[in-house]
Amino acid sequence: MTAGNTGTAAISNSYGTLTISNNTNSSVISASVSNTSGQTNQNVTVYAIAPGSSMLTICPSGGSAGCVYLYVQVGANSSNNTSGGVNFSLPNPVMTVGQSQSIAIYSTNGTNTYTISNNTSANIVSLSLSGSSLYLVGQNLGSSTITICQVSNTVCGTLYVTVNGPTGV
Repeated sequence: MTAGNTGTAAISNSYGTLTISNNTNSSVISASVSNTSGQTNQNVTVYAIAPGSSMLTICPSGGSAGCVYLYVQVGANSSNNTSGGVNFSLPNPVMTVGQSQSIAIYSTNGTNTYTISNNTSANIVSLSLSGSSLYLVGQNLGSSTITICQVSNTVCGTLYVTVNGPTGV
């Protein structure tokens, strides 16, 4: 989902009223549960506030038996992916620690000489640039906003990178 949007997930529940007992990143999402009496399917509505990720823990009232976990990944809205005419083949990559990724950079005016203008969290993702290719390596858990500009620094684009833990751990 992207920032500014709302999504809904249905949870089958035979334990009664559900509550959201934890939201690991309330600056990324907010959520609510619609508890309709007598129904076994309850809806969880998630509002995406900002790019990033969060884990919701949803439990029956009064106990931890029957809890479910809902992982939510929020990307930047599409206007952030084409700002100023510099675009990316993968605007909101999600990586794992240790993973390498290559992303193609292209612009609306055909220029193919770029520079890394900003990386808000260089300890999360390391970057290198070669021509029209941006190379990323996930270093630590977290997220970073990266700004790539044409060499003149007058036309830029932004991508949002999330680095999760290694799979299978």
